[in-house]
Amino acid sequence: MKYIKKMFLNLKSLLPNIFISLIFTATNSYGTTLTEEDIKKIAAQSSVEIKGIDFGAGAIGRQAISVGRNIVFQYDVPDDWHPYPDAKQAVISNSKNSGSAKLWFTERIDVSYQYFKKNSAPLTIHIKYWEYAPFNFDLGDYISIKNLPKSKSVNFKIKPPKDWLVEEGNGPNTVTKFTYKGNTFSVMTKEGPTFFSRSEAREQLSDLDGSYFDDIVQDSCGGLSGRMVSNSTVTIGSYPTVEVVYVCPKEIVGAKLELFTVSWTIFFEDKLVSLMGMASNEVEFQELKKLYSLVAATGSFPEQFN
Repeated sequence: MKYIKKMFLNLKSLLPNIFISLIFTATNSYGTTLTEEDIKKIAAQSSVEIKGIDFGAGAIGRQAISVGRNIVFQYDVPDDWHPYPDAKQAVISNSKNSGSAKLWFTERIDVSYQYFKKNSAPLTIHIKYWEYAPFNFDLGDYISIKNLPKSKSVNFKIKPPKDWLVEEGNGPNTVTKFTYKGNTFSVMTKEGPTFFSRSEAREQLSDLDGSYFDDIVQDSCGGLSGRMVSNSTVTIGSYPTVEVVYVCPKEIVGAKLELFTVSWTIFFEDKLVSLMGMASNEVEFQELKKLYSLVAATGSFPEQFN
């Protein structure tokens, strides 16, 4: 168990440069700031703007109301009116083009559209805030780190998110990183103190307790009081892997904020392969973690099939 602990505590040397790519966007990061009372005011203003307006195809604006963190736009329509088959996606697309999707997503505001007919129940299109997320969950083609500088000859491949920039990582251990609008996913390698078979690594990982993970979080957060969200043992590329989700407090130019991180440490023989996804606000992180998990799941070591 002492070797596993040593490996974990040495992980802090992988981390300092990872924060750099977030520093320039963190001061402009956004999060949930509107109260339900603020949302009620937005609905009231929207009600004034849409009332009596003809939106085409016979849809006339009635009013907008709010229920908690849900804004409901209501329209009167003819009895023979029907929404387009892809109406929901069209509304989401139009919201992204107009810029309102960013507000709904970052402020966690659900939006509903209700269409009232005289002689039947209203038709409703309901959109959860996370459906306005600006991220594409498609993945690109595999890339290999085997011949890249700082790979330490580890034969590892992984799929980056589609349309994310793939570039060389900062620091001595970061092999490559994928970036998009200030968000970062990094692939790192480090020499381990000894060789572990998969069964040996799993056995020793099973003996780790919470104090080890607390140490990792504090080291990762530069000694500040970080917050552990979760930790578990999983498998990536058939190798035992520790998944950790944690939050680090940061202060930049007097502004206090939090950086959210999910990391996977893969115990590959006498090497560590670390995958790390980060975001500079909680709302984005909740969606990005799903994307980061998809990316991490594609990780594999091609020689294991030879």
